[in-house]
Amino acid sequence: MSKPAPGGYDFNYELNRIRTAANTIRDSLTKILNNNPGPQTIIALVAQMALQIPIILDAASNIEKIGKEAKTKRTPSNGE
Repeated sequence: MSKPAPGGYDFNYELNRIRTAANTIRDSLTKILNNNPGPQTIIALVAQMALQIPIILDAASNIEKIGKEAKTKRTPSNGE
């Protein structure tokens, strides 16, 4: 298996995690704003949104690691 690289499978997987989580947040906010739900539904939707935040942060961290590894590979060390 190849190492994670920008534009590669792992990179795109993490981007998809962010998009999916952001879409979940957007959909929950849309339901709250458009459907005038009751308090229990609002609590459930807010909880669902809150659960997406760690997913976004984890995926962003993983993308950052992929980028740092790629930069390290292309940046020559001293003496090269």
